[in-house]
Amino acid sequence: MSRDAGHARPSLLECLNTVMAQADTLIDGVVEGLALSARGAVGLGGVGIDAKALRPLVDNVVRGRVLVKERFKATLHKGMFEGPGMDPTQQTAVKFDELKFFEEDQLDASIELARLCEDIERCVVDVLPATHALMSAMLGWVSVQPHLNPVRPDVFARALRDALAEPLGPAGPMAGTSGREQVMTAAAGYLGSALAKLYKQNMDWLKSVGVEPAGINLTETPAQASRSPGQPESSLAKTLLTLDRLRKLLMGQVDGDAPHVSSLVGSVGGRDFLHTVPASMIALEDMKQVDTLLVKLANKAKTGPASPEEAARQKALSVELRLGKQLGKHLGTEVIRLMVENLTQDERLLPPVRQLLQLLEPQLIALGNRDQRFFAERDHPARRLIDRIANRSLGFASISDFGFGDFYQSIKLVLGSLSQPTDDVIGAFYTAQQLLEANWQKQDEVDRRRQDETAKSLMHIEQRNLLAQHIGTEFRSKLAGVEVPASVASFLCGPWAQVLSERQIQGRESLLRFDELADNLLWSVQTRRARKNPARLVQLVPEMVRTMREGLISVDYPSEMVAEFFNELIALHEAALDGVNRVSAGVAASAVDAGSVDLAVGDGPRVAADAPNPDPQDEAFWLAQREGIESGFLDPNDPALLKPDDGAESGPVLEVLPLGTWVDMKLDGKIVRANLRWMSPYKNLFMFVARDGQAHSMTRRSLDRLRSKGSVRVVAQGGVVDAALDKVADLALKNSLKHPGAG
Repeated sequence: MSRDAGHARPSLLECLNTVMAQADTLIDGVVEGLALSARGAVGLGGVGIDAKALRPLVDNVVRGRVLVKERFKATLHKGMFEGPGMDPTQQTAVKFDELKFFEEDQLDASIELARLCEDIERCVVDVLPATHALMSAMLGWVSVQPHLNPVRPDVFARALRDALAEPLGPAGPMAGTSGREQVMTAAAGYLGSALAKLYKQNMDWLKSVGVEPAGINLTETPAQASRSPGQPESSLAKTLLTLDRLRKLLMGQVDGDAPHVSSLVGSVGGRDFLHTVPASMIALEDMKQVDTLLVKLANKAKTGPASPEEAARQKALSVELRLGKQLGKHLGTEVIRLMVENLTQDERLLPPVRQLLQLLEPQLIALGNRDQRFFAERDHPARRLIDRIANRSLGFASISDFGFGDFYQSIKLVLGSLSQPTDDVIGAFYTAQQLLEANWQKQDEVDRRRQDETAKSLMHIEQRNLLAQHIGTEFRSKLAGVEVPASVASFLCGPWAQVLSERQIQGRESLLRFDELADNLLWSVQTRRARKNPARLVQLVPEMVRTMREGLISVDYPSEMVAEFFNELIALHEAALDGVNRVSAGVAASAVDAGSVDLAVGDGPRVAADAPNPDPQDEAFWLAQREGIESGFLDPNDPALLKPDDGAESGPVLEVLPLGTWVDMKLDGKIVRANLRWMSPYKNLFMFVARDGQAHSMTRRSLDRLRSKGSVRVVAQGGVVDAALDKVADLALKNSLKHPGAG
């Protein structure tokens, strides 16, 4: 990976491709290391494996080396280029709201992945911070964003797990979990050691070409700054929450006596939640299956005997649980504090918003103590309120953004009302949520109407282009074996196909002159045939020009895009009439020239017309100037959208973004925050809407290209509150590895 110090700064795509080029070496080292261990050697880092017992499993890995390598590279590529990326909600091993539905194999997979991540991170701990800093800089961040690093250790851990899944068999006691664990542990050690070297080489290369690491943020987060002196430094460091305790909290069983169904039924602001209880209670009953899994979790632990202090702590907790001494209250408070801490440390939210959410913590704790549905139901009024505030605030990248002042005042007023003492905490949250929605409804309705109009226009554009693609394919079949100039083929398969498809969509009667134009045009440019009947040519040219002119104007096709074609058409017709009738030839040429002059419609955003015989799958979308302006169409060839060193290369085909995704777009040197509000049925066109209501649309290829160049970056996918709670569940999983017997 060594590079000349004078080499130009690489793009992010080049950097990722360079890492991917080492994938073969990484997985080969793992397989060879396992083979050595199975022959009696000691596993990496002093982790010994039973060579005789594990030899069959390792032999499976060696025999399936080709498949192991393919899966490792495929999963690694997906993780780096198409994986969770900038979305923290996709980066947790366990989903908070899905824990109650986990099957055995899912819990086993989550536990195994967590262990692999720990084993690999242990090997790269010395070089990981610097790697995060450099990769954050490559992503364009001025501060370190570890969770955005596309070459994070967990990306490699997932690739390793998938690569070894088939030769080692599924995780679980019936499949020989112990043997699989030992092999996985040794494999993680070999991969982690090689990855540390890879990180070091990558850092040296990036530094040698002038990449400066992003600055490490040493300032306090809002959550840290707001803590009182008596509070611990970080609740994340002290929490004793485990999967078992989290499960029991969701089931309402941590206080000894589970609450009766009737106690969970209440009314809020005249609206009861009775209709939600049956489904909720059934879901909670499904969680009982996790009990057996937690027993297995304890049996699978790799840690040694608990220390006397740890044993005493576990005993005290067990006694407290049996006596029902408010353990549920303490755990509920812990979950809420962790959730709020995650929210207030989420740098995607602006500081004023985070501070307001921090002030809401006491009210949320009081709510959690009274209503445990807050933890089990995503549609709970309090969770819905926080989620709407957090997700809407993602539309603002700066406090100076359009509309932020009004937004901040609206949430400040509503959240301030929650600080008033009340016996109906649940009702207060419900009322606040309804009030906030009412405040936003008027503006949302205006934006929705504008977006519907833009979406309608984009639907028309996609429909016309897809139909034009089909018509162009028919023209190509018709042109097979016919010697015609490339410009004529391009005109028929491009501009004229657009004209015919527009007429079909509009339901206009198909005039004979439009249908016959292609045949007449093809005849007129075959010089030998046209010379045999010059009178017909002289008669056809004026009418052809008028028909083409009328058709192209009907779709606002710019004259400059077909000017070269008309010039060549004049030359072809003059050649056919050369020596036959100079006067007629001049008349025909004048007609063509006059037709081309009247086609001017001005400049606008557009994609160039098709090449003479392109692959149908590679045809470019075309839209008129008016359509481009109305839809905010972005031309990917616009230099304002690209970095100076981007060039014109295409990036990888990326996974389609889900609706609701927030992105940062680089437009005219400025960063615009926008939300993906609409995509066409065939996922060929996408519409993003900024907070000021301005639409920005583009084709799928344009979106992929701009994403690969860093001109469109994903900020968030999914709910912010969901992400915060998923981190709580992820922490519970990690604590379960450290304290498997707790609960």
